[in-house]
Amino acid sequence: MSVFYEIIPLDTLFFRGSTPMEAGQNIAVSMFPPPVSVLEGSFRTAFLLQKGIFPEDYAFGKDTSANEIIGNPSEKAPFEVSSILIKKDGQFYAKVPASWYLDSEKKPKEKTDYIGKPIIEAKRNQKFLDDMFVMSSSENLPFVHAKENAQPLGNIWVSIDFINSTKSVLEENDFLLQNEIFAFEQRTGIALDSGKHTVEGQLYSASHVRLLDGVSMVAGISKEIGLEDSGKIQLGGERRLCSYRKIDFCMPEKSENMGNQFLSFAPIEATKEILESLVASLKLVITSGWDLARGFHKPTTSWIPAGAVFTKNVNGICIPLNQR
Repeated sequence: MSVFYEIIPLDTLFFRGSTPMEAGQNIAVSMFPPPVSVLEGSFRTAFLLQKGIFPEDYAFGKDTSANEIIGNPSEKAPFEVSSILIKKDGQFYAKVPASWYLDSEKKPKEKTDYIGKPIIEAKRNQKFLDDMFVMSSSENLPFVHAKENAQPLGNIWVSIDFINSTKSVLEENDFLLQNEIFAFEQRTGIALDSGKHTVEGQLYSASHVRLLDGVSMVAGISKEIGLEDSGKIQLGGERRLCSYRKIDFCMPEKSENMGNQFLSFAPIEATKEILESLVASLKLVITSGWDLARGFHKPTTSWIPAGAVFTKNVNGICIPLNQR
């Protein structure tokens, strides 16, 4: 059973994936939500600090007392990030399922453009494709059938209550637009060398994310690792300080309306086996990171973003998606 933590940043957040940071450049907009590797690393580090273990001693094998719980530093964490959610005014929201579209003549931009419009789903329907004489090298191709136009829902966040229902029309309180969750802030930084000293004449600019008032991030991990119920945690390469607290949250369960599709609340690594079960997803995201044990960059990894829909529970922590 997953364990959930509400995370409240004390300032801005900055996650950059695999984008290089070159002096004099305006760095691409910060990623949000953060990569799961960032959260896994942050939970590991928080555990070490709470147990009085220096991260460097853990990384270089001088202190192995934590390895049984949070894993070997040179290997993947023995737990998974099962969910990355948004909490606003007591309501929980997840990335909209990528198989959902808005049946609307025009592309939605404002919140009012979404309200009252029917949601339609991309489904695998070979008979429909055969009737339309559609041929593809991919077997059982997902297809969406709209009366007007199928408009992607993109980056909106939908309430867990709505996902767990069979409602097919969005109301105002059922979803959040990006500008209701966070804003971007431009920040300027000073380049550092390998010895953590400033480099003369080298500045860079980056867009940070600031969560709006009343908004927090909720991260679920697949098992208990012994963190204190509340404390501090540092996120991302710039170690942005956040407070956290353990909270109660119930994942949606199977219902009589459950279809044959499953939704992921967190990014999943894009392996060949998992891609074969993919129904719908946003564009894959490439991330890297820093390997503390090796003192070198981690290999780049491709991830299927949160909100992806599959034909089966590919990692054991996806949730069944109700039919609409």
